[in-house]
Amino acid sequence: LEAYNLYLQGRHHLAKWTPEGFARAKECFEKTVALDPGFGLAYDALSELYWYLGFFGFIPPKDAFSTGIWAALRAVEIDDTLAETHALVGMYRKELDYNWPEVRREMKRALELNPSSPTVRLRNALSGLMPLGRMKESVEALKFVIESDPLSLFNRWWLAIMCYLARDNDHALEQVRFITDIDPSYYAGHWVRGMICMDQGMPREAIAEFREAVTLSGKIPLMLGMLGWALGSAGEAGEANAILDRLSEISRAAYVPPCCFAWIHIGLGNVDNAFAWMDRAIDARDPMIMPIKSYPFLDPLRTDPRFHALLRKMKLEA
Repeated sequence: LEAYNLYLQGRHHLAKWTPEGFARAKECFEKTVALDPGFGLAYDALSELYWYLGFFGFIPPKDAFSTGIWAALRAVEIDDTLAETHALVGMYRKELDYNWPEVRREMKRALELNPSSPTVRLRNALSGLMPLGRMKESVEALKFVIESDPLSLFNRWWLAIMCYLARDNDHALEQVRFITDIDPSYYAGHWVRGMICMDQGMPREAIAEFREAVTLSGKIPLMLGMLGWALGSAGEAGEANAILDRLSEISRAAYVPPCCFAWIHIGLGNVDNAFAWMDRAIDARDPMIMPIKSYPFLDPLRTDPRFHALLRKMKLEA
């Protein structure tokens, strides 16, 4: 019972998506597996934690994913019927190898084991559907997930992102309003609202949302990159370049997701630099590059031969 309580506490902290929340979650999950080494879902949770550490760039993705897949495989070793963990292994096959056949195999196994699991549906949407540009199916999967837990801001954010990538900003904004009404301090809500504003041609409004996300997140590089993108698009080249300099300085001591630099260069109109940084993002396994087939702001680049070279590098195009 003590281990299970720690497991639940860890999941609560994980859903905050802040450095402090991740640190608390890590402490809870490590205590959980120490108390109950046979608790497969605790290893699954520890593995998911490392996935998000890599996703947000708090740890270099290759390092985070290499550690995380070990915990996922340990969970499957304890119980091979854990559908959620098979889906998590599929997520790692995507991140570490761009191994889409292996992703499909693990997701198929997960859905066979528990087709009604919201976690399986979420993980399949993130790794089995979205990277391939299957956005309508991704949105439907997230709607199913929401039905199981309508008050989850975590799941609402993912549905908002999927709607945005599916070019359905009206429904994306519905989710954002829900998020910010319940918790205005949840920075991920401001993050996705800023992206929607950018898609609607309102960079000034996006700047305000990204500034709020920067503050509420503790100024994490990912949000600084979003802000720099909006500033560059709004013609505020001086401040956008200042953020580039700031991120470069941070990168001397800590990992900064390459897409942070790529998006700012897109905002500034530096296409050659943007392509160079996207190429680095693929090599670094930066998860922010995963929706490459669906990001609206990449549409102007899709006819460039270099864009197709990126898709081939990710094994998303023959």
